[in-house]
Amino acid sequence: MITTSDKLEYLKRKLKDCDLSMDERLEIIEFFLMALELKKKKFSIEDFFQELNRLTGCQ
Repeated sequence: MITTSDKLEYLKRKLKDCDLSMDERLEIIEFFLMALELKKKKFSIEDFFQELNRLTGCQ
């Protein structure tokens, strides 16, 4: 089973890929910014996991 930690590490590694398109790069950066909002309770945990799964291709 792929853990949340595995998914987050995957996204971090993906950001280091020089061949990653700017659109994908921005999506990942926006996701991490939204995750920061989670700490401020402005972003729901359900939305966090839904977006994480979408970006990593996991369900």
